[in-house]
Amino acid sequence: MKIALFPGSFKPPHSGHLKVVETIMKKYNPDKFYIIISKRPRLLVVPYELKLAQFSEKEMENIAKRQSKIRLALIRLAAGTYGVCHICGEDIPMLRLEQVPFTEKCIECKSS
Repeated sequence: MKIALFPGSFKPPHSGHLKVVETIMKKYNPDKFYIIISKRPRLLVVPYELKLAQFSEKEMENIAKRQSKIRLALIRLAAGTYGVCHICGEDIPMLRLEQVPFTEKCIECKSS
C-alpha cells in the first residue's frame, strides 16, 4: 500500500496546497493520502532564536523528537517500509497509523 503524507500548517489554505496534492496524486498515485496539520504553525515561519524564546526547553525537546519521528516516517515511506512494524515485521493496523502517523511499531510491540 502506498501512503502519502503532506505535513504543514495550512493557515491559510491556498491554491499552492492544492497544486502539491494534485502533483503527488498524479506522480505517485497513493492508496491513502494524509494531510497532517501542524498544531503550531509559527514553527514554520519564525527564526530559530524566536522559537527558543517562545517555548520551554522541554517543549523544544518534544518538538525536535516529533520532527525527527516524522522525518524517519518519510524515509520509511520512500523506502517502501512505512506501515510495517520494525520489531515483528507485521503490518501496522491502519487505525494506529491514523492515530500516530509516524509510528514504527504495532500496538502489540509498543505495549511489550
